[in-house]
Amino acid sequence: MRRKPLGLVLGAIFGVLALIDWAQVLLALLGRSDNPSTLIALHFGTGAAAAASCWGSWRRKPWTPIAAVTYGVLTAALLLALPSLLNLPLDARAGLRAGAAAVLLFALLSAAYFRADSRQSARQISTDRAHDR
Repeated sequence: MRRKPLGLVLGAIFGVLALIDWAQVLLALLGRSDNPSTLIALHFGTGAAAAASCWGSWRRKPWTPIAAVTYGVLTAALLLALPSLLNLPLDARAGLRAGAAAVLLFALLSAAYFRADSRQSARQISTDRAHDR
């Protein structure tokens, strides 16, 4: 079955997001980051969820929507925790709630797409098997 361009784009976006998050973790492991360990742990989690979303979308796995939602929830939590983790001043906090909501919305919409794509793929496979008999 042929892949849709949106699925490829979403998979690539999640792949880039995983690389960005894991770059933060790598910098911390190399001692080139002074970020708190809680922030690094959140980056590890968001990177893992993004990588799972990327891989799952490429392989059209039924658990891909769960990985996408997990990415959204963890990233929103990361953004909402930044003020307390980094002791940000009030003027630096503007937009973090909106950013968290935007990331969560992106993740939920991606999950809805992955779910629909997975169901369509499963239907196509069962139809193809029925025609082969």
